[in-house]
Amino acid sequence: MLTPPPFEAADQAGRVLRVIAAEHPEALAEPQLMAGLLADLLPDGPQTARLIVTAVEHGVVHQLRDRAAQGMDAATATRLAAAALADATLLRAEPCAWVAGELAAVIGLAGRDAGPARPA
Repeated sequence: MLTPPPFEAADQAGRVLRVIAAEHPEALAEPQLMAGLLADLLPDGPQTARLIVTAVEHGVVHQLRDRAAQGMDAATATRLAAAALADATLLRAEPCAWVAGELAAVIGLAGRDAGPARPA
């Protein structure tokens, strides 16, 4: 069962996502490209990479952008995207909230501090 990464791994994954978003923004909508980039940039985090790819496969970034375009606040958009991911995948709420928060941050929808709390 996928879980949110530990604090240090969460920070590393967040940094990797920011690099990917800056250098390969199309990867936020292309699961195969994201998987390849994560294999190279996050080789010690296969479980975290799988979670991120799952979120991309299920269109979390698209959902976040659509909700923001409709005027929804970042926290609500992130919460709804995380819930939709959990429903679609049967993943636990915590990893879905983590990945939705990280993706919201990398697309500029929310600051890292606006997302869900990271595990200690």
